[in-house]
Amino acid sequence: VTGVQTCALPISENFPSSYTAGQTYSIQLSVSGGTSGTHGGFNVEVDKGTFATGGSSSVKVSGKSITHSNAANRAWSFDWTAPSAGSGTVNVDIAGMTANGYGNSGDAWSTMSLTITETVVVTNNPPSVSNVQLTPSIATSLDDLTLAYTYSDQDGDLETGTSIHWFKN
Repeated sequence: VTGVQTCALPISENFPSSYTAGQTYSIQLSVSGGTSGTHGGFNVEVDKGTFATGGSSSVKVSGKSITHSNAANRAWSFDWTAPSAGSGTVNVDIAGMTANGYGNSGDAWSTMSLTITETVVVTNNPPSVSNVQLTPSIATSLDDLTLAYTYSDQDGDLETGTSIHWFKN
């Protein structure tokens, strides 16, 4: 393309460095420098998650990509919703352009890439026991006591470190 130069065009964005599964983030993106004027453009692509316009008419969504809908701005806002739990790292590619409004002559552009790591929420629910059976049912001080029970844990944790103590009276 004639007249478009690659430069260290500043791209400002506020994508999170880590995400919580399913959470929606309000993203602001802007470009500056490069060429005088107020025109510009951008494109953002992600490999996971979804974009929404966030009510803005200056952006449009196409699959895993969002871009400007007209070249009259250098700042935009939109929503990105993080993928479901277990999706792992998200890769983000951003291209930004400043334009002077005279075709391609004098325009400048830059690219950048980001990675967003998944915040793993660890929950550890307490285990439970059921079907508790103490034998013999009528015991004397000379009897050996036996305890049987069914152990379950909704997190799938194995039973470890269980200690059963007997007290007299």
